[in-house]
Amino acid sequence: MIPTGYDSAKSLQLWFLVDELLAKPTAIPVEEQPSAIDAGDPGWDQYERAREFFNRQQYKEASEAVDKALDFARENGEPILEMRALEMVGMISREVFLGSSLKAVPYHEQALSIAQQLRDTLFMVRQLLALADNYGQAGQYERFLDYGIQAARLLGRFDVPAQRARLGNMFGAFLSDQGDFKKSEQIIGKTIAFARKIGDTGLVKHLFWQLFWSRIEMRDADLAAAAIDSIRVVDPGLNYNELHEPLYQLEKLRGHRDAAFYYLERAYRNLGNSYERRSAEQLAGWETRLRTREKELQIETEKRVRNILLWLTILISALLLVSIAAWYLQRRAKEQITLQKQLIEDQAETLRHLDELKSRFFANVSHELRTPLTLMLGPLETLSQNGQLNPQGKQMLAMVMRNGRQLHERVNELLLLGSPEMTDQELHEQPTNLFDFMSAITDNFGPGAAQQNTSLRMEFEPERSLALWIDRTKMLKILNNLLSNALKFTPAGGEVVLQVCPYEQGYLHIRVRDSGRGIPPEDLPHIFELYFQSRDPDVKAEGGAGIGLALSSELARLMGGALQAESEPGKGSLFTLDLPLKECVMEDPIPLSANLEQSAGRRALPDTLQATLPAGEGAELLIVEDNTDLQSFLRTVLSPFYRVSVAGDGKEAIKLLKKAEKQPDLIITDLMMPVMDGYQLLEKLQDHSVWRTIPVILLTARAGSDDRLQAFRIGIDDYILKPFGVEELLVRVENALRNQSVRREWGDTFATDNGSAVLSADENWLEEVTRLTRHHLDSSQFNVDLLADLLGMKRTAFYQRIRQTSGLSANQFIQEMRLQKAREMLEAGKLRSVKDAAEAAGFRSTDYFSRLFRQRYGKSPAEYV
Repeated sequence: MIPTGYDSAKSLQLWFLVDELLAKPTAIPVEEQPSAIDAGDPGWDQYERAREFFNRQQYKEASEAVDKALDFARENGEPILEMRALEMVGMISREVFLGSSLKAVPYHEQALSIAQQLRDTLFMVRQLLALADNYGQAGQYERFLDYGIQAARLLGRFDVPAQRARLGNMFGAFLSDQGDFKKSEQIIGKTIAFARKIGDTGLVKHLFWQLFWSRIEMRDADLAAAAIDSIRVVDPGLNYNELHEPLYQLEKLRGHRDAAFYYLERAYRNLGNSYERRSAEQLAGWETRLRTREKELQIETEKRVRNILLWLTILISALLLVSIAAWYLQRRAKEQITLQKQLIEDQAETLRHLDELKSRFFANVSHELRTPLTLMLGPLETLSQNGQLNPQGKQMLAMVMRNGRQLHERVNELLLLGSPEMTDQELHEQPTNLFDFMSAITDNFGPGAAQQNTSLRMEFEPERSLALWIDRTKMLKILNNLLSNALKFTPAGGEVVLQVCPYEQGYLHIRVRDSGRGIPPEDLPHIFELYFQSRDPDVKAEGGAGIGLALSSELARLMGGALQAESEPGKGSLFTLDLPLKECVMEDPIPLSANLEQSAGRRALPDTLQATLPAGEGAELLIVEDNTDLQSFLRTVLSPFYRVSVAGDGKEAIKLLKKAEKQPDLIITDLMMPVMDGYQLLEKLQDHSVWRTIPVILLTARAGSDDRLQAFRIGIDDYILKPFGVEELLVRVENALRNQSVRREWGDTFATDNGSAVLSADENWLEEVTRLTRHHLDSSQFNVDLLADLLGMKRTAFYQRIRQTSGLSANQFIQEMRLQKAREMLEAGKLRSVKDAAEAAGFRSTDYFSRLFRQRYGKSPAEYV
C-alpha cells in the first residue's frame, strides 16, 4: 500500500530545489568536523569515544560516553559540545529503537535550536535533514517535506556537497515510498552522479542498494540484478553477508525457490546476530535512560523558563528606569539642540556675511589693480605705434610692455588663487605630444639660461611618440614657475634638468632638478603656502611674493595630481610633479604655438578701422569714470574721433543727461564708482523713456560670469574687461555706434504714437528671438529661414522687425549672437583652442571666425586661449 497524507505542492517544490542543488557546481568537499574541538578537553574526549563506539555499532558504550560528554557540556557552558552530543544521542536512539525513529526527534530539535543560536549553518542543515529523515521513516511525510524544504533553501546559499547528496538520497527514498518509482530513479540517478563527483563511494553504494529495493518493488528482476552488479563494482570487498536478504528477494522474484530458501536461511542467521546487540534487557535499560533524560530535560526547561521570567522582570524594570532617564535627557538634549541650532544659524549668517565681504574684497582688489594696468598698457600701446622712436627707445618700450604683461599675468594669478572660483576651474585637455611640448618649454628658457651661464637640459625617458591628454595652459604655468625658480636660485656654472621619467602605476612623473643652494629644512614644509617667505635670517631677500609655487600646487591638484619638493641645503632642490597618465592618439594635433607663444603686443589699428572711424566732429560720447587718469586716457584716445564729455560718477552723469540739449550717442561707464556705481546708473537709464535707448559699454575689472550676466540683464550693449588696448576700445565703440545708427533709422521708419508700448513689445520679442537663437547656435546649419520658422513669421516680416528692434540685419544678428557666445566661453576658459571656439559658436571656418571676431572685439580669439 502506497502511503499518502502529504502536500503534493510541497513535494513538487522540494523536487525543483533538489534537482537544482544536484545540478549546481560544487567545490571539492571538506570533512565536516566541529570547529572548536580541544583535544585535551575531557568532554570532547568522551564525545570522540562515543563516535568511535557508534561507528563500531557498540551502542551501549557509545551511549555511556555521550552521556558523560553531554553532562560535561552543560556543567561547563560549552554549547558546541552540547549540540554535538545531542546529535549523537539522536543517532544512537534511531539505531537502538528500530521502527521508533520519532524517539530521536527531541534530541535533534534541541541540537537545531543551539545551532540556530550559534548561527552554525552546516550544523543546522545536518539537524534539519536528520529531522526530515526521522519523520519520513515514521511516515509523517508532511513534516518530512517541511524540514526537507528548509534544508534545501539553506543548501542553496552554502556549498555543503555531502549534505546536498544526503538530501538527494532521502528525497529519492521518499518518492520510492510514494510509489513514484520513475521520479525516484531520476533523483537517485542524479544523486549517484553527484556523489561520484564529490568522491563519496559509500553513498554511491547506498544509493545503488536503494535502486535495488525500488526495482524489487517494481518487480523488475533484471534491473534489480544490475543494481547488485553495480554495488559489487563500487565495493569490490563487499561483505557477502550483506547480500543474503537482497539475493533472497531477487531469487524469490525470479521463482527460484531453492536458491531463495538458501539465502533466506542465512539472512535470518545474520538478523539474529544483529538483534543480539539489542537484547530485551538492553532495550529496557535504554527506555529507562531515555525517560530519565526526558525528565532531566523537562526540569532543565522549567529552570530556564524561571530564569527567563526573572530576567524579563529585571529587564522591564531597567527599561522603565531607562525610559524615565531618557525622557529627562531628551528634554535637555532638545533644549541644547535648540541652542545649537540658533548658534549654527548665527554662524551660517556670519559665514554668508564673510563670503559677501570676501567677494566684495576681491572685486575691489580687482578694480584697484586692473585699472592702473589699463593706464599702463593702453598708453604704452599708443606709444608703440609712434614711428618717431629711435631703436633704443623702441627697445626700452618693448621691455616695459613685456613686464607690464607679466604684471598683468601675476595679478590674474593672485586674484584667481584667492578667489572662490579657483576650486571651480575646469580642465581643458588637448591631445599633446609630450616630447614636443616639453622641448618647446625647454627651448623657451634656453636663451635666459645661456645668458646667466647655467646649463639647462631635458632628459626624456619615455617613447618620444607618447601622446597624452593635457591641460596645456595649467601644465605650462606649473613648469614655467618651476623652471623660473630653478634658474633664479642656481648660480652661474650650475645645472638645471627637466626630467620626464618612465610612467608607472598610471602616473606620469616630471622632475625639475637644480644644483642651487637648496631650501632650508624649516622652510620646506611651507613653500607651497600662499605668500610664504623664508624664515631663515641668513637667506637674503631676492624678491618673490610666494604666489608661483602656491598656484602650481593648486593647479596640480586640480589636474588630479600632486606637486612635491625635496631639498638639501648646499646641493640643490628637486620638484616632482605627479599627474594621472591619460594616453591618446594624435589624429588632429593642436599646434603648440596656441599655448606657448607669447603675444608680441597690440598691433597698429587695421586700415579698415582707420577708414571707418569718424574724424573730428563725430558722435557724442559720455564717459562715466571716477579715476582721473583713466578719464584722461579715454579722452585722449577717443577725442580725435568723437566729441567726449566726462562725468565722475553715476550721479554726475544723470545731472549731465538732464541738462544736455542733445543726448549722447553712447555712454561708456565704469562699474565700481562712489556715490552711484555702474549698476545703479544702468537702472536709472532703463527707467527713462529716452535714456534707455542710448547704447552703453561697461568698463569692468570684474571678470566673473555673474557680473556680466547681471549687467546684461539690466541693459548694456557691450562690456570691456580691464586692462584693454586702444584697438579693442575703438572697435567696440564704433560697432556700438554703427548698430545704434541703424536702429534709429528703422525706428524712425516704423514710429508710432504709442511709442512706449511698442518699445516694451519689441523688447520682449527681441528677448525671445535672442533665446531661440542662442539655443541653436552650436549648429552651423542654423540660419535666418529656420529662425523665422521657429517664430512663425514670414521671412520678409522677420527681416523688417529684427532690423527695427536690433539695428542689425537678420544674418548680422545671428552672427552677433555666435560671436557673443564664443567670446563668453573664451573668457570663461571653457575652450581649449580657437578651433573649439569656432565649432561651439557654429562657424565652419576657423579663419573666417577669427577674422570676424577681431573685427567685432578688436582682439584675436587666440589671445584668450
